[in-house]
Amino acid sequence: MINVKVIDLYIKVLAKTYSTEERFVASLPCNFMDSVINMSDVSNWFQHVPDECFQRGLLFWPMYLQTKSHFILLVVNFILKRILLLDSLSDAQFTAVQHHTRNIK
Repeated sequence: MINVKVIDLYIKVLAKTYSTEERFVASLPCNFMDSVINMSDVSNWFQHVPDECFQRGLLFWPMYLQTKSHFILLVVNFILKRILLLDSLSDAQFTAVQHHTRNIK
């Protein structure tokens, strides 16, 4: 299991590389991101959030939130990018371990 602090660090790194529109998604707590695995989960989560919260900017960054649909698309996009990043980090770590093991031999 990956440490929560490590995931938070990854998300902070991602926030620096994302477009301004996606940065607010990167600031979501990682337990939310880990619990969201598909579109229906996102929709269920947001059914309890009043539309007025989005329209009045009471949630996250109001400049980029007009509708729940817009937010859902950004979340799904973010999750896909995060999966790709974690996958590439795992590959890099595996390569580093292989290199270290070869040097020891």
